[in-house]
Amino acid sequence: LPAVVSNTVCLESPPQVFSHTVGPAGDASATDKTDDHAHYNINGSPSNDHDHEYICKLLTEEEEEEEDGQECIDRTKTIIDMLTITSNKDYDYANLLRTSTQTDMSEQDIFMAIIQEMKERCPSLLDTLISVCVKDKEKVTVRQITSVAVAYSCLMFSRNNKNSAIQRVLTLLAVKGDANDEVRLQDIDAEMFVLNQCETVKMIDVKKVLIGRLLCDSEEFEWLNRKLPQHIPHRYSDRMSKKQQVFTLKIMFKDESKNEDCLNIMSDYEDQIIELYTKAYGNTDMLDRHGVVLGGDMLTRERLQNAKNIRHLALTPRGRFQHLAPVTCELWHVKQDLLAKAYKALYKQESLGQCGTLFHLKTVLRRTNANGNVKSNYKAHEELLLLIVKALIRIAADDLPHSSEQNRETVLSHIFSKIYGLNCSNDDFIYNYYCNLITWGLQIINMSDTAKEGDTERLILNMKENAEFFYSNSTMSKYFTECVNTILQVNFLLSPHTRTRVLEGAFVNTKGGNGQNKEADLVQEHAIRNQKDIIRGLGANKTETATRRASGSANIIYKIGDNVDKLLNIPKQTTSHTKKTTSKDLDLAVSILRKVGPFDYVKGRKFDSFKEIPKNPKRIVKRKDLVGGIHKKIQRLFLNC
Repeated sequence: LPAVVSNTVCLESPPQVFSHTVGPAGDASATDKTDDHAHYNINGSPSNDHDHEYICKLLTEEEEEEEDGQECIDRTKTIIDMLTITSNKDYDYANLLRTSTQTDMSEQDIFMAIIQEMKERCPSLLDTLISVCVKDKEKVTVRQITSVAVAYSCLMFSRNNKNSAIQRVLTLLAVKGDANDEVRLQDIDAEMFVLNQCETVKMIDVKKVLIGRLLCDSEEFEWLNRKLPQHIPHRYSDRMSKKQQVFTLKIMFKDESKNEDCLNIMSDYEDQIIELYTKAYGNTDMLDRHGVVLGGDMLTRERLQNAKNIRHLALTPRGRFQHLAPVTCELWHVKQDLLAKAYKALYKQESLGQCGTLFHLKTVLRRTNANGNVKSNYKAHEELLLLIVKALIRIAADDLPHSSEQNRETVLSHIFSKIYGLNCSNDDFIYNYYCNLITWGLQIINMSDTAKEGDTERLILNMKENAEFFYSNSTMSKYFTECVNTILQVNFLLSPHTRTRVLEGAFVNTKGGNGQNKEADLVQEHAIRNQKDIIRGLGANKTETATRRASGSANIIYKIGDNVDKLLNIPKQTTSHTKKTTSKDLDLAVSILRKVGPFDYVKGRKFDSFKEIPKNPKRIVKRKDLVGGIHKKIQRLFLNC
């Protein structure tokens, strides 16, 4: 955003149209300087006609501006004559205020860099400013040092308006390839979209590790910390631990529901990537060879793919949108819908009087922000469900002998079989209810851990398992289609190179390090929120040009703001102090659930609101029905199968 800083001091006075002169009688040349009402006439001199004189002179608007401008110039000359100003070229150097880039302002301590520059270039000015700002040298604060840097920047900006780094900071604060032939397209079988035996064993091992992490918080099982991996390893751990940068594009005033606007969106994308590749490589050979992965949800993918179909017979690659490959892998939205399905199955208001149900525990724990509408407050609903899962796992470990060291596999296998009810029949529906709840909860935890680690191999396994969840809940689920489409693309339709780009593009690591990845669509949601905040700050009379410019600058604006807050030791705004402590809630949930005996098998037990609930939410439909549903989706998504 352009810096909006004014360095002009206006010394003009309002027009003196009416003049009232008061002086001793008979002395026309004298003015009573003790009288507060003494004024000068329009020409700036005392009246010389009468004792009490009123002069009225009507001026045009142009004459008033000319008079005011001349008066301002005269007063400025008077001030300059009062001062002894000599030419000083010691400050004409390319300082930090002129050479700092946006990256420098978002990553470096610009205030201390300015102080260091003053110490080297103009120590006398530094001493003068510090003597004014700092009262006690033994009690110097960061804000006082910052004030010196800001004062220096104002002085340097007055000298040369290109020395504007601090002014910019203040303004920002205010306001690829051919088809893979590993599997012949004619041989795609719907069974390949369901977990096989080896994949099921791998997912069980992963969930045992996740169970151990939830259990090792208790003192009795603290020894598990030493026997569990801090990060579940995968082939691309090193690559996914590297820090990445996100660049937000400007907002486009287009409507995806219109084919014309979709064509314009794709055309704008083509223009931008062609320009970027030309600047980076000198030509578009790399772009022609590999293309660019374009992500979006199911509706966006279909609309943009339709736009590509309309331009299918265009003469040039740019006209055919050949550089863009609309694909989808929106993991956070899949997880959000999965959590919504869990609450739909387990959260009922009529179960308030049934001790141990999800709604009853929500009421006892006073989690008022978990109202069953997951999209309104995702974090609150996820925390409540995972808190109950953690409490149930603690209860499942009650019958294990407490010792300082045990066999990890024995302990985790025992708890796993117990919480999934592998050794019990299905006629205890209270037991079934808690097994069902844990199955949903561990899948949410598994997806979150997959995203943090950037595990592209586990992502595909999660999509296969998610397809079972969604199809069992509804055969018309749109996210069931998303899961099938993702597996179809990454396992069969895309080349190995493009497949890797699609899977790696599903995660973003903005901080660097293991376990620091996030879902790409979640990062995009945060970017949209930042853009909305910036646009809202533009006021009511904003133009499209200003909106585009502001939205394109939102990312760097927030980076600079976060860096300034860090330098000034300003803590981030948080609502954590309004939440009840998790440890107290966990102890309360454990005490309530122990009264119910969730894993004590009693034939015929049931909650009135969940009389026929299954033990496993994925087993509501038979496997052959699931495979048949997947086959129909494959035919619709890829008609040549």
